[in-house]
Amino acid sequence: MITVEYILPLLMDELVHGQTEFSPIILPSVIIIGSHLPAERFSLITQLFGRKDRATRLQLLKNLESYIQYIDKKVINSSIFPQVIIGFGDTSANMKEATIRTMIPLTPYLDNANQVKMIRSMAPLQEDPLPALRSNVLVCLNKIVGQLDADVRKQVGVMEVDE
Repeated sequence: MITVEYILPLLMDELVHGQTEFSPIILPSVIIIGSHLPAERFSLITQLFGRKDRATRLQLLKNLESYIQYIDKKVINSSIFPQVIIGFGDTSANMKEATIRTMIPLTPYLDNANQVKMIRSMAPLQEDPLPALRSNVLVCLNKIVGQLDADVRKQVGVMEVDE
């Protein structure tokens, strides 16, 4: 309980008001400690997605699966997702790859409009000069196609393949 009552508020304060170079180091600890707390504690995460610091954004993306279920779907669709898809256009291959991988745990929480945006935002990456990014897009699409709404699949021309 000491961790939650004393250390977590200090770490969260450092994330909000501290130097951004420490954010990627502190963030995983906040997520681990915070995952046992009520969902309102994760409002800080929403704020952090607005930062331009790549290292922080990379940590948010890599750890998304451990906290996404605690965030309201409306907040995910209105605040988090628009910040996440910015990563598709990043100049860093690491950011693009992390953004692609993040779509797998994120897709079930997206509304139809954002599912369409996601697919359309990933489409240009199929022509990326880096072969690894092109293949990751295909792997991602294969993993999420079953989670897409049927109307979305029709709208973007993705067909579910039976195994």
